[in-house]
Amino acid sequence: AIASVHPAIEIVSSRWSDWLAVGVWQDKPYSGPAPELLARLRDGGDFSANTAAGDGGGALFGYNAHLAVSGGRYHENSGANGGAIRLSSGTATIVGVDFTANTATGYGGAIYTDLGTVSATGGSFIGNSADSGGAIFSGANASITGGTYVGNAAVAGGAIYGNGDLVSVTGGSFTDNTAGSNGGAIWTAVDVSVAGSDFTTNTATGAGGLPGGFLPSFFACSAAASHFFSASACAAFAFSKS
Repeated sequence: AIASVHPAIEIVSSRWSDWLAVGVWQDKPYSGPAPELLARLRDGGDFSANTAAGDGGGALFGYNAHLAVSGGRYHENSGANGGAIRLSSGTATIVGVDFTANTATGYGGAIYTDLGTVSATGGSFIGNSADSGGAIFSGANASITGGTYVGNAAVAGGAIYGNGDLVSVTGGSFTDNTAGSNGGAIWTAVDVSVAGSDFTTNTATGAGGLPGGFLPSFFACSAAASHFFSASACAAFAFSKS
């Protein structure tokens, strides 16, 4: 949807729909904000039905970028990794954004980061899907504060898949998220801290009779002041060394 080689870009209250992005930067497919870019999207905006034909980021792609997204809606965008937003190195600060029905064939139905750090505050993630991390896939640090995660789906990590350094979740609600294997709400291969969050009817098929594969002895885990309704911690979390 967006591509720029300018060192800074600001987008205010815009609408982007039905764009197909194809491009190459340093032998990598890309779409969206260009390398070493500071991008700021504020005061809403609508990104709908955009598609990345390359490696992901149906609406936005940041490479060694600093993305700040405030408000707006990302709906039915698609890509290989990061149906709506992909960040490859850099930082992404996402505040009060609604992500609905975005899809990725690989990782991160709504947001994918590999070497970047993502902070998501508030907003909603509803009906997003991917192979891993139905809503968010983090390959580095992820800080999740508040927000509503409903009906997201993946093979592993129905809502969130953490595979970087640390996953921190504070507040927010996780409802009716599903995983075909482990972690109906959250799957992580790293330390995770969860405080004051609500988990309701998240489900995972799991293996060996453990729906969520809850193995806290592998990694540090805390779930202080969190609430589990109609679902066990097993169905909400999964941990793995691999």
